[in-house]
Amino acid sequence: MNCSEFVFYHSDLGPGNIIVEDAPENGSIGIIDWEAAGFFPKGWIRTKFRISSGLDLPSSVTDVHWWRWEVQKLLEEHGFEDYSKQWQSWWY
Repeated sequence: MNCSEFVFYHSDLGPGNIIVEDAPENGSIGIIDWEAAGFFPKGWIRTKFRISSGLDLPSSVTDVHWWRWEVQKLLEEHGFEDYSKQWQSWWY
């Protein structure tokens, strides 16, 4: 992972930490639980969405991985790299 570029990141941006008031078109949106926020290598952001089940939707939803998968695809489109294989080889 390239550690030469650090960005500020929430680090726990799962669906449970995003609060939407009323409808997204005209309501307020808030993000809670910033205690793990900090500066991280840019490559870690997409990698975290690839590997962390803590960012899944609640088990009552048919596809619990949907949120995580969609966010990491958008991050890929915006140039965020994926280091999940390197992380897995280090972690396991």
